[in-house]
Amino acid sequence: MNCNQLQIKRVFTLAVRPEDGKFLSILRADDETWGLPGGKVENEETPLDAIVRENREEVDLHVEDLVEAYTFSPVENIGCIVYTCLVPQGFIPKLNRESLAYKWTT
Repeated sequence: MNCNQLQIKRVFTLAVRPEDGKFLSILRADDETWGLPGGKVENEETPLDAIVRENREEVDLHVEDLVEAYTFSPVENIGCIVYTCLVPQGFIPKLNRESLAYKWTT
């Protein structure tokens, strides 16, 4: 299926520390799995608006210079986008209630 035909429902960020190339992972409170910051695209929201909001809400990261890195479809007709960005040097995530912990991963 052509990626342009997918209905984008979820967005994620591969937030990379430029000083060591590690990326941010968060431990989700709902299912206790590790993953990338991100979430659902709300009604009337673009995927880009959603990822900016999700990063601000989940880890207090004000993302800039996002690059769309990868689009995939876990189920037919439903798409996910992974964006990449560099985090400011010294950035320390501030987690909301949806996350239990964070780590920098290689």
